[in-house]
Formats: sequence, structure tokens, C-alpha cells
Amino acid sequence: MSRKLRVSKTDVPKKKDEEDKKISPIERRRTLFIKLGVGFLVAIFCLSSGIMCTNLNAYLPKEEQNIVQKPVDQLQSEIDHWRGEVEKNPEDTAALANLGHFYRQKAVTFLLNKDKEEAVKDWLSRSEKVLRKALEIDPHYGFAIQELASTLRLEGKLEETRKLLNEAIEYAHRPVEPKEGEDKETLLAARKRIEIDSRLMLADLENSSGNTRGAIEQLNEVLRLEPGNIDAYVQRAGLYRAQDNKDRAREDLKKALSIAQKMGDQRAALLADYIYQLDHPPAPKKNGLPSTGASPEKDDKKKEVGSGKVDESKLDPVSNQVKSNSDGSKAPTPTSDEGTPSP
Repeated sequence: MSRKLRVSKTDVPKKKDEEDKKISPIERRRTLFIKLGVGFLVAIFCLSSGIMCTNLNAYLPKEEQNIVQKPVDQLQSEIDHWRGEVEKNPEDTAALANLGHFYRQKAVTFLLNKDKEEAVKDWLSRSEKVLRKALEIDPHYGFAIQELASTLRLEGKLEETRKLLNEAIEYAHRPVEPKEGEDKETLLAARKRIEIDSRLMLADLENSSGNTRGAIEQLNEVLRLEPGNIDAYVQRAGLYRAQDNKDRAREDLKKALSIAQKMGDQRAALLADYIYQLDHPPAPKKNGLPSTGASPEKDDKKKEVGSGKVDESKLDPVSNQVKSNSDGSKAPTPTSDEGTPSP
């Protein structure tokens, strides 16, 4: 009768002992680390799998989505953030100006909804209030001036808007008197920026009021102060085209294109297409159907510079990120379902 060898926990075959002796301590540690690493990756995979399964709730039928949290309102999140900053320091002009900016953006989300007219008024009123407070603390804070001008314009207070911008321009021409620790050149550059931004806004305001000549005069001043300002060239080209002055419009667009190409600006392709559209307007409709009337050679040329009809409104200067202190741009405006602002 054969007997099976029973190996206890302490009874290891000699062959295995000999193999273990051949393994160096360094190799054993390496093996241990590999096993620990594999175990860690397995744990992470399990956790991430759980999260992915949770995210599948987004694909539930509408009647079952009540258990899924509503997506975070990014715009409201920004408002909450800057409210918190103002609560920490009520004298923080940058926080006040940014809060005013996002209050106005909140109002913009309801402009096309007639049922939200009161909400629009409330958000604009809040915007105006905090921006005026920022300017009480620092009357010459450029960002707050531009933001208040935008808010006043949406409220229909055009004369107040015009007055505010003209006062900003007048301030920019005052003698600079640096205080201790201030740099005169930095102060001059900041004032120049205030004047340029104010004149761009005035040009748009004058144009919307039907004062094309006044708008062009403001843009001329902008280009005198900053010859490389693409937005000013594009705006002025649009005004010239409206006057059927295609030669001057083309000249401005070519200058803007040259600057954009040198700067690597993404608007270069759009400007090139716009120039092509100016030189090759669509042919009149035939039998009720539009006809391009373009030859294959022209079509090939058009493909080189871009395709599609250009929307002139896209060429107007539009900014979308948060500003802080003396410069920056506005953030994209997310949509929201909220109405009246919370206290």
C-alpha cells in the first residue's frame, strides 16, 4: 500500500529549499513590490468600475432620472465663488467686478425668454449695484468700468453708458502722478488700455445708435493708439462695407489678416474667407434658386482660403473669460434654468 507524503506548513520539500536559496534578497523584494503593485491596480480598477456604473444613471429613462443629481450650473458656481470672495473681503474690487460680470451673464441667459423679464431686471440690477460699489472703492478700475458700461447698456441706460465711457477716456488723458512704489510706465499703459477699451465700446454704441461717422471716428482713435488692433480694423471694415465702400473695407480686412497671420491668430482663416466673399459676392438668384456662378478655378481658390458663408457678426470683438484686477476676459456663458436670483 502506497503512502502519500503529507506536507505540513513547516515541512517543505528539499527541492523547493534549494530553489529558494538561489533567489537573492533583492529579487524577493522586487517580486513583493510587483505583487503589491498589481494588488493596488486591481483595487483602483474596482473603484473606478463602481464610479462608471454610477455614471450610467445618466442614460436612465426620464421618469427614472429623479434619483440622478442635476448637473452643476457652472454659471451659478461662479456666482457662488465670487460671492464668497466678497464676503471674505467686501473691499475686494476684483471680486466685486467679477461678481457683477457673472450677475450680468446670468441675466443674458434669460433675455430671449419673455416670461423671465423680471429675472433679467433683477440680475442686471444686482450687477449694477456691485459694480458701482467696486468703482466707489476704485473709481478708475478699468475692468469695473467696462463691466458697468455693458450692464447699463443692457438696461437701456444709453446716456449713462456714454457718459461713463467718456469720463474713462477723459481720465486716461490726465497727468500721471505715480505714488511711492508705483511705476509711471505701468500706469500709462493701464490708462491707455482703459481708453482703447472705452473707445471700442463707444464705437459699438454709436453704430447701434445709427451714428456711423461717430463710430468710425472712435475706431480711428483706437488704431492711432494701437495700430495692431484686429478688432478695430474688422469693426471699421464692417462700417465701410455698410456704406458700400468696398475698397476701404478690403484694405482694413487685409491689414487685419496680415496682423492675424503674424500673431498666429485663429481668426486669420475667417478673415481670408471674408475678403474672398467681399470680392466674389453670390450671383443673383435664377428661377428662385441661388446660383454661385463660380467657375471651377474660383471654387478651388475658395477651398484654399476656407469655405462657407461668413457671418459678419462673428467678426465683431467678443470676449469670454473671467477678468481679474487689470486684465483678462469673460468666461463662456453657460445656460441655466434658474430665474429670480437668490438672496
